[in-house]
Amino acid sequence: MRPKRVAPSRKLEVLFDALTRLVRVHRPILAVMEGPSYNSTNKPFSLGEAYGICKLVLQQNGVPLVIVAPKALKKFATGRGTAAKEAMVKSAGESGCPSDQHDICDAWMAARLAQDILSGQACSGTRAAEEVVALLRQEIPTRVRKPIRAPEPTI
Repeated sequence: MRPKRVAPSRKLEVLFDALTRLVRVHRPILAVMEGPSYNSTNKPFSLGEAYGICKLVLQQNGVPLVIVAPKALKKFATGRGTAAKEAMVKSAGESGCPSDQHDICDAWMAARLAQDILSGQACSGTRAAEEVVALLRQEIPTRVRKPIRAPEPTI
Protein backbone atom coordinates (compact mmCIF):
# COMPACT_ATOMS: atom_id res chain seq x y z
CA MET A 1 0.00 0.00 0.00
CA ARG A 2 1.86 3.04 -1.27
CA PRO A 3 -0.22 6.09 -2.13
CA LYS A 4 1.44 8.28 -4.73
CA ARG A 5 1.17 11.63 -3.00
CA VAL A 6 -0.54 12.15 0.29
CA ALA A 7 -0.36 15.31 2.32
CA PRO A 8 1.32 14.63 5.66
CA SER A 9 -1.84 15.73 7.44
CA ARG A 10 -3.82 12.95 5.70
CA LYS A 11 -1.45 9.97 6.03
CA LEU A 12 -3.20 8.43 9.03
CA GLU A 13 -6.61 8.89 7.41
CA VAL A 14 -5.39 7.18 4.22
CA LEU A 15 -3.91 4.32 6.26
CA PHE A 16 -7.16 3.94 8.24
CA ASP A 17 -9.32 3.88 5.09
CA ALA A 18 -7.06 1.48 3.18
CA LEU A 19 -6.68 -0.95 6.07
CA THR A 20 -10.42 -0.85 6.76
CA ARG A 21 -11.09 -1.78 3.10
CA LEU A 22 -8.57 -4.64 3.26
CA VAL A 23 -10.07 -6.06 6.44
CA ARG A 24 -13.62 -5.82 5.12
CA VAL A 25 -12.74 -7.47 1.81
CA HIS A 26 -10.54 -10.27 3.16
CA ARG A 27 -12.31 -10.87 6.52
CA PRO A 28 -9.30 -12.22 8.44
CA ILE A 29 -9.93 -14.70 11.23
CA LEU A 30 -6.87 -13.58 13.19
CA ALA A 31 -4.20 -10.90 12.90
CA VAL A 32 -0.63 -11.22 14.14
CA MET A 33 1.48 -8.08 14.43
CA GLU A 34 5.10 -7.87 15.43
CA GLY A 35 5.38 -5.79 18.55
CA PRO A 36 7.62 -2.75 18.71
CA SER A 37 11.32 -3.17 19.19
CA TYR A 38 12.33 -1.04 22.12
CA ASN A 39 15.90 -0.80 20.88
CA SER A 40 14.76 0.55 17.52
CA THR A 41 15.88 3.98 16.41
CA ASN A 42 13.17 4.36 13.79
CA LYS A 43 10.64 7.14 14.02
CA PRO A 44 8.90 5.97 17.22
CA PHE A 45 6.04 8.48 17.16
CA SER A 46 5.14 7.90 13.51
CA LEU A 47 5.34 4.15 13.96
CA GLY A 48 3.26 4.37 17.12
CA GLU A 49 0.53 6.27 15.32
CA ALA A 50 0.40 3.77 12.46
CA TYR A 51 0.52 0.88 14.93
CA GLY A 52 -2.43 2.36 16.80
CA ILE A 53 -4.42 2.81 13.59
CA CYS A 54 -3.87 -0.87 12.72
CA LYS A 55 -4.99 -1.99 16.17
CA LEU A 56 -8.06 0.27 16.02
CA VAL A 57 -9.18 -1.01 12.60
CA LEU A 58 -8.82 -4.63 13.70
CA GLN A 59 -10.73 -3.99 16.94
CA GLN A 60 -13.53 -2.12 15.17
CA ASN A 61 -13.95 -5.03 12.75
CA GLY A 62 -13.88 -7.76 15.39
CA VAL A 63 -10.57 -9.31 14.31
CA PRO A 64 -8.65 -10.88 17.19
CA LEU A 65 -5.09 -9.58 17.41
CA VAL A 66 -1.98 -11.29 18.73
CA ILE A 67 1.08 -9.13 19.33
CA VAL A 68 4.29 -11.13 18.97
CA ALA A 69 7.55 -9.85 20.40
CA PRO A 70 10.32 -9.48 17.80
CA LYS A 71 12.43 -12.11 19.60
CA ALA A 72 9.50 -14.56 19.64
CA LEU A 73 8.93 -14.08 15.90
CA LYS A 74 12.63 -14.72 15.26
CA LYS A 75 12.49 -17.82 17.46
CA PHE A 76 9.44 -19.07 15.56
CA ALA A 77 11.09 -18.49 12.18
CA THR A 78 14.69 -19.48 12.83
CA GLY A 79 14.80 -21.35 16.13
CA ARG A 80 16.75 -18.53 17.81
CA GLY A 81 15.29 -15.35 19.29
CA THR A 82 18.53 -13.50 18.64
CA ALA A 83 18.80 -14.44 14.96
CA ALA A 84 20.11 -11.87 12.48
CA LYS A 85 17.84 -10.32 9.86
CA GLU A 86 19.56 -12.43 7.20
CA ALA A 87 18.43 -15.61 8.98
CA MET A 88 14.84 -14.29 8.95
CA VAL A 89 15.10 -13.57 5.22
CA LYS A 90 16.47 -17.07 4.59
CA SER A 91 13.73 -18.72 6.65
CA ALA A 92 11.00 -16.66 4.97
CA GLY A 93 12.37 -17.56 1.55
CA GLU A 94 12.42 -21.24 2.45
CA SER A 95 8.75 -21.00 3.42
CA GLY A 96 7.75 -19.36 0.13
CA CYS A 97 8.23 -15.62 0.66
CA PRO A 98 8.74 -13.98 -2.75
CA SER A 99 10.85 -11.10 -1.38
CA ASP A 100 14.14 -10.56 0.36
CA GLN A 101 13.15 -7.24 1.97
CA HIS A 102 13.41 -7.49 5.76
CA ASP A 103 10.01 -5.94 6.51
CA ILE A 104 8.20 -8.14 3.99
CA CYS A 105 9.95 -11.24 5.31
CA ASP A 106 8.95 -10.31 8.88
CA ALA A 107 5.34 -9.85 7.74
CA TRP A 108 5.45 -13.17 5.86
CA MET A 109 6.63 -15.00 8.96
CA ALA A 110 3.95 -13.27 11.06
CA ALA A 111 1.36 -14.56 8.56
CA ARG A 112 2.85 -18.07 8.82
CA LEU A 113 2.69 -17.75 12.60
CA ALA A 114 -1.00 -16.79 12.37
CA GLN A 115 -1.66 -19.93 10.32
CA ASP A 116 0.11 -22.08 12.86
CA ILE A 117 -1.73 -20.47 15.77
CA LEU A 118 -5.02 -21.23 14.02
CA SER A 119 -4.07 -24.82 13.20
CA GLY A 120 -2.68 -25.44 16.68
CA GLN A 121 0.73 -26.68 15.57
CA ALA A 122 3.87 -25.31 13.95
CA CYS A 123 4.18 -26.42 10.34
CA SER A 124 7.99 -26.39 10.63
CA GLY A 125 7.77 -28.95 13.43
CA THR A 126 10.66 -27.42 15.35
CA ARG A 127 10.52 -27.32 19.12
CA ALA A 128 11.18 -23.57 19.15
CA ALA A 129 8.29 -22.88 16.76
CA GLU A 130 5.97 -25.19 18.72
CA GLU A 131 6.79 -23.29 21.93
CA VAL A 132 5.95 -19.92 20.34
CA VAL A 133 2.71 -21.24 18.82
CA ALA A 134 1.60 -22.83 22.12
CA LEU A 135 2.31 -19.64 24.06
CA LEU A 136 0.55 -17.30 21.63
CA ARG A 137 -2.39 -19.64 21.04
CA GLN A 138 -3.39 -19.01 24.66
CA GLU A 139 -3.91 -15.33 23.83
CA ILE A 140 -6.64 -15.80 21.24
CA PRO A 141 -10.34 -16.08 22.05
CA THR A 142 -11.69 -19.61 22.51
CA ARG A 143 -13.96 -19.24 19.49
CA VAL A 144 -10.88 -18.88 17.27
CA ARG A 145 -8.92 -21.78 18.83
CA LYS A 146 -10.62 -24.56 16.92
CA PRO A 147 -8.07 -26.28 14.68
CA ILE A 148 -8.76 -25.21 11.11
CA ARG A 149 -6.84 -25.19 7.88
CA ALA A 150 -5.82 -21.60 7.31
CA PRO A 151 -5.35 -20.20 3.78
CA GLU A 152 -1.88 -19.60 2.36
CA PRO A 153 -0.61 -16.06 3.07
CA THR A 154 -0.59 -13.68 0.13
CA ILE A 155 1.30 -10.48 -0.36
